[in-house]
Amino acid sequence: MFSAFRRRAVLRGLGLATVLLKTRNASADELKDGTFRKEVMELTRKSYPGIAIEPGRDLMTVKFKETEIYLGNIYLAIKDLRGAERQKALLDFVLTFTQLSDDETKPGFDEAKANLRIQIAPTDFVKQIPDILHRPLSEAVVQAVVHDQGSVYRYVTLDDLKTWEISEDLVFERAIANLDAASSMTAIEVLSSASGKGRYSLFFLDDGYAAARILCPLFKQRLHKALSEKLFIVIPNRAFLVVWTKDFGERTHLVKIAMQQFDEIDHPLTKELFVSQNSQLRLADSRERAANGIE
Repeated sequence: MFSAFRRRAVLRGLGLATVLLKTRNASADELKDGTFRKEVMELTRKSYPGIAIEPGRDLMTVKFKETEIYLGNIYLAIKDLRGAERQKALLDFVLTFTQLSDDETKPGFDEAKANLRIQIAPTDFVKQIPDILHRPLSEAVVQAVVHDQGSVYRYVTLDDLKTWEISEDLVFERAIANLDAASSMTAIEVLSSASGKGRYSLFFLDDGYAAARILCPLFKQRLHKALSEKLFIVIPNRAFLVVWTKDFGERTHLVKIAMQQFDEIDHPLTKELFVSQNSQLRLADSRERAANGIE
């Protein structure tokens, strides 16, 4: 039964296992051991001696002036490039962020608002950079807002709010609405177990906002309509979202597969179990966790 379920999860779930493991093997070491950061800093200093670039607070970040930048997004965008093409892409990234970190060129709210997106980030990441605008979601993760510019994005900070002279509520509302609108065409494929009992859906999305979609009201309405009034949800990493119904017969196997992604794939978030019901998102209680194979 499980083998049939797993085949279907791989084949029908957007080629999930193959795609995710490939991402992990290609990117984890070079990014996490600081090799990529060293490459970015050396190329910047050689090509643009006037640009001040310094190490960030961990091996995956750098600082331009007072702005700390996470390198994972640009790495995923250029990791397969080589030679002059790779160098050009890296230098384009550097120029983009040096412009964003310059107060004179930083976009105002009217310019930035169309590209704001809600995002989920680890609590530990926010501890490293406390100026990031954020709200709690659980002990492990927070809600944050990013200014998305295609291949790169920058976290919105408390300083941005002061510059924009706008409320935190309005920024979060706009970021959620933008991602919700962008998710209107995201297909919801309803799958069933080998036994046919219960249903589930998998989302592996290369826009990096799969997990954050659990914060989007219209997207969640579509999920509930397609699946059930009560849904269980895990978000092991930023690009992966798993949703299933209470009566899904192989939920513990599905949870095991999902939890592997937390340990093996970039941008891990949390192993917590969430419940969506009556328009509310909450953490599962102890009985719900046990029933779904989560300690």
